[in-house]
Amino acid sequence: MTTPIFDLIKGDVYAGISGIDLNFESLDLGDGVLLSKTSAHVLAPYMVVFDTDQSGRSESSDVLNKSFVRDPDGTKWVNVTDKTEVIPAQREYAIAAELYFPVGVLSAMGVDRIFLIRWIIALLRIWSAPTASVPIITNMSFGAALETNERLIFPFETEPRGIHLEMPSGRSQNLDRLSWVKGCWKPGLELAKKHKELHLAVQAIDQAHFVHDWALGVLLIWAAIEGLFSPSRSELQFRISALISSYLEPPGDQRLVLHKQLIKLYEGRSAAAHRRSSIDRNVFFESMQLLRRIIVKMISDSQVPSKDDLEARLFGG
Repeated sequence: MTTPIFDLIKGDVYAGISGIDLNFESLDLGDGVLLSKTSAHVLAPYMVVFDTDQSGRSESSDVLNKSFVRDPDGTKWVNVTDKTEVIPAQREYAIAAELYFPVGVLSAMGVDRIFLIRWIIALLRIWSAPTASVPIITNMSFGAALETNERLIFPFETEPRGIHLEMPSGRSQNLDRLSWVKGCWKPGLELAKKHKELHLAVQAIDQAHFVHDWALGVLLIWAAIEGLFSPSRSELQFRISALISSYLEPPGDQRLVLHKQLIKLYEGRSAAAHRRSSIDRNVFFESMQLLRRIIVKMISDSQVPSKDDLEARLFGG
């Protein structure tokens, strides 16, 4: 079995973040996890290695043995010869921050490092930085990487985005703006470990940034919402809309207004599922905002409501 490349990093992990601007030097998120300002640039070219000569004879052994010198751990090539062609960078990322995970926190949380990186970045995108992404992870701080040959750098989130969202206040992040992420990432993680439907909802809203089809995005979002609020398969449109509105709003006019809005959104979900018509992108954005509001409330309350909880709210119990 092939060892995952990320497992080659045995110690601390650093996630390079692009798409945000920090107006502070560092923020301790707790348990040793540190968000800090840094600076680096990631270019994303491709390298083509030609393994045959003009006569068609395989030269793969010559290429491997003579044209390249591999590091002892086999993680990268150096001394490239003219048997390669480097395609100019198609994408470029400006790394403005790094998220540090000490090796101890990875075992203490009871999850693997990739899970933990994705969890905190997902909450950051949900709360205040939808433009944030992690193109690369490494085994050392970006500030120290230039001074050693012991660095290991791996691509992470390099796929192009299909959806581009940005907060009205822009990409700048201050300490107050990140207080929710700081206070909620750990209890939220414990909650998600107990409630798979919440974890799937966070994954759904996070992966929605990378879909390239409005209808697919709507289905992804509403599948997560149904997982959180669907007590049965019957009368889904009315029941889910009623349960969500009673969860998010107290009894009164605003609950009724939200319920009617949700009925319309659910109609958009049905249209996406059956391809009855083209999907208005606003259906996607409003559905995504709805799921965001639900997730934030559940994590803030440290509770995923049960069927009984939801029905008690619905009927005023």
